[in-house]
Amino acid sequence: MGRSLREAEGAAVKATLTPRDRAILTHLWRHPGASLRELAPAVGLASLASVSWHLKQLNHAGYIKPRPFYSERTNTLTPAGLLAAQGYRVLWWEPA
Repeated sequence: MGRSLREAEGAAVKATLTPRDRAILTHLWRHPGASLRELAPAVGLASLASVSWHLKQLNHAGYIKPRPFYSERTNTLTPAGLLAAQGYRVLWWEPA
């Protein structure tokens, strides 16, 4: 069976960026290699866990590249993340 309309709308909503996600992408664009501790106050998040959660979601959506596990610095932007950080709306992105 196919997905219901409500499920399809929910998937479309999750594909859009929140203002907080845009703030994270913009900060990473302006300050490449920012640490989690630098990102938290810059985008208005209280804990490092919430920063990590947002980065995990952006990584899953393809807006940022994963960082090495041992690295203290955050992820880097993909081309789609760079466009989103500059205010463009990415309609479709297929990584190479």
